[in-house]
Amino acid sequence: FTVRELRAVVKGPMCWVRVGTCGSPQEHVSLGDIALGTDGYVSITRNPDGHGPNPVEGAARYWFSRPIKGDEQMHTLLEEELAKELPKGAIRKGVCGSACTFYSSQGRVLPHFND
Repeated sequence: FTVRELRAVVKGPMCWVRVGTCGSPQEHVSLGDIALGTDGYVSITRNPDGHGPNPVEGAARYWFSRPIKGDEQMHTLLEEELAKELPKGAIRKGVCGSACTFYSSQGRVLPHFND
């Protein structure tokens, strides 16, 4: 909603960079690394039918969108600026996901947060 509301009151070009926390089940990705979605971004949405005390048999627990590519020039500029500040190897490129849940969609299944 933020983008839509600001677009209504800002004249001219706008540029958005989404920054958020991330988790990764990949062992080669370390704490403090920065992930750039150079190969696209996917939306990961929790499927209510796949959770709860009576999940629908065979229902997917999560839905994944097709990757959506971001602006290549913006990725290049962002990577160049990050490279000035981060240790070599701290920038990871690939597909990034944005999820409606926090822990489980990042591969962190915790008993206190059954999402």
